[in-house]
Amino acid sequence: MRVLALVLALLGTASPRLTWRIDTPARGTPAIDESAIFFLTSGNELVRASRDGVETWRSRIADRSDDVSGATVLLGDDVVVAGDYDIVAAGRVDGKVRWRFHPSDGYGPGLYLGAIIDGLVFAGSPSGRVYAIDLRTGQPRWSALLGAADKTTAFRPMVDGERVYAGYTDFEKQPVGGLVALDRRTGREVWRTSFPSRRKVSPGTGLAGGPLAGGTVIIAADAEGIVFGFDKASGALAWSIDDPATPVAGAADFRALVLAGDTLVATSTSGTISAYDLGSRTRLWQYDGRQLGSPAFQLASDAGRVFVPYPGVGVVALDTHDGREVWRTGDETKGSMWPPLISAERIYVTTAHGLLAYARTDR
Repeated sequence: MRVLALVLALLGTASPRLTWRIDTPARGTPAIDESAIFFLTSGNELVRASRDGVETWRSRIADRSDDVSGATVLLGDDVVVAGDYDIVAAGRVDGKVRWRFHPSDGYGPGLYLGAIIDGLVFAGSPSGRVYAIDLRTGQPRWSALLGAADKTTAFRPMVDGERVYAGYTDFEKQPVGGLVALDRRTGREVWRTSFPSRRKVSPGTGLAGGPLAGGTVIIAADAEGIVFGFDKASGALAWSIDDPATPVAGAADFRALVLAGDTLVATSTSGTISAYDLGSRTRLWQYDGRQLGSPAFQLASDAGRVFVPYPGVGVVALDTHDGREVWRTGDETKGSMWPPLISAERIYVTTAHGLLAYARTDR
């Protein structure tokens, strides 16, 4: 399977057609509704544009253009919620700032903005806290401290059912980490599981991918390049995939994760992309992207494609079933650090050169 994927990847690779662009340095992954697209600029601004690329408003969400931090945009009710250093909500129609969340018991929630569920905005922070924020008022409902405030990072949380799952890394000595499950309504800690250390030469076991939900497990990777599945209910270790793709034994590896149906796809800092059957954890294929450099820290997927941002090259689209390279964007997307936004008609990519909209080539 691996040889087949490599041979197919060498065949003529198409480039998607660029349909329009907005020439403002952009960052993060945009958000989209039925009439507009919303994205962050590199100047602490939130921008709304029509679906055909006409800018309709621009709102400054922070005072310092040299302190751009977050990269996530979410839509909830009649507002768009953006992560910078703080979290800011602006009206979808007029762009006016409705509220700003600057926590009194921590800092930097905009760096790890997570999801909006049932009127609550969830976020992690470099201050070791996970927050639940009222979408309407911007006031905190609860916060949960995962470790020493000055030494622990609580990464972007995910919500599944009645629980919030967040990965953390404690940087006090050698980085160590794991997962915490919190009650979605109260923030009460339900369980905590540490990543086991397995190798003699170890870069530490801090979080280095995920979490994401897959059936009955929560999936996450540690800095040793091991992917774990933990039981949702108890946090007990259900399985692991120890399939290192780094060229140097004992080196740290960041394995961004995404699910495409029953296929689990994981990156590696070596540049390779691996796919596994979620049920058996058997490797299905591996894409050799070592010549492209290290991929960025997040992926995107739809039913038939996995979209991998390589900052030195652009976005590469792989076939989910066999790992074949379907297309890659051109030089205009070099430097992109974030996964694209995928809609039925277009693929949106943020770069230092602007927001770029490509036509879907598989529709």
